[in-house]
Amino acid sequence: MLLEALASLENIYKELSNDIEDFTHPGHGDLTGWAKQGVLLLNAVLTVRAHQATSHKEKGWEQFTDVVVSWLNKNLDGVVFMLWGAYAQKKGSSIDRVQIIPVSL
Repeated sequence: MLLEALASLENIYKELSNDIEDFTHPGHGDLTGWAKQGVLLLNAVLTVRAHQATSHKEKGWEQFTDVVVSWLNKNLDGVVFMLWGAYAQKKGSSIDRVQIIPVSL
């Protein structure tokens, strides 16, 4: 099943195209291949009302995703954290500094 890529994923594809000469835009939003390679894309807030970007902010998701990130940081070696945007970069305080790559779009 091919999924349409969301705007945020299109931004990732755009950055990959800019940085990797032979990157080919897949034309869909199915990230199964990335997941099989160990890539995890995680938003700070995991749900929203349709077309309302921050509608579920401060509903508890931030604490949950903080615990997930903290666990990954403490229990796995070689993890690279890419914090996309100012909000994500603020959440990097619990991550070993050597593992953080701040990304601005």
